[in-house]
Amino acid sequence: MVYGLDFHITDPDAMQRFKELADDYPQSLTHHAYSEWGLALSQAFHPKLYICTDAAKNTRVLVGSSNLTGGGLWDNDEANVVIAGAESEPVIADALAIFGRISNRPSLFVPDQEYIDCYRVLHRRAARAHLTSKPPRHLSAAYVELKALEERLPGPTPTQKRLVIEAIKNLTTGGEGYVHLRDITPEAERLARVAGVEFDWSTFSNSVRGRLNENTLGKGKEDLFERRGGLTGRTGEYRLTEFGRRYEGR
Repeated sequence: MVYGLDFHITDPDAMQRFKELADDYPQSLTHHAYSEWGLALSQAFHPKLYICTDAAKNTRVLVGSSNLTGGGLWDNDEANVVIAGAESEPVIADALAIFGRISNRPSLFVPDQEYIDCYRVLHRRAARAHLTSKPPRHLSAAYVELKALEERLPGPTPTQKRLVIEAIKNLTTGGEGYVHLRDITPEAERLARVAGVEFDWSTFSNSVRGRLNENTLGKGKEDLFERRGGLTGRTGEYRLTEFGRRYEGR
């Protein structure tokens, strides 16, 4: 199950129930939240796609207007289409591929109790701001706190930051632990391809430099890397700080 958090209208009680079900039935249910706050102003995560497959690989795909709510599933006037067939049939295969792309986005994560509790506060404040037509400027601090929590939570695929950390670990051979930028980028790309993560490969090297630069000591984010020589975020050598060696997030 993948659900979106755009516009903070997803019900925290539903998130709580998903967590409880996943805790009780870890082999039967996985749930991930899709959160790309920066995109929400221009494009929202809004698909309603339900896929059911039995042991014989017979599949039903339902797509339409029904949200996963009481209204969407029972009470409202909704319009949906059901397509039935084998997994190998083109339309079914396309639907499965769409879900595969969604469920392997690096921005997905599994909300824990701390995250749900924090999101509940934002959800309540956002609802109040909507009802009173006040601009949601007072929500900025909550956004920042939630984003920091997200990056520490597990997800289905590694983020670029995680890949850079693993690349440096793999390339460190001893001594002072510094690794040149020209070696970090191809190793991070190799790890991404092995994990089946898709990035824009034409700009991947720039993205790696960005992750290194913003998380280098003294740059204001997470102090994961130390740099020696060269120009910040462009050349030089990097090694993991103590925070980087102990980092467990995405």
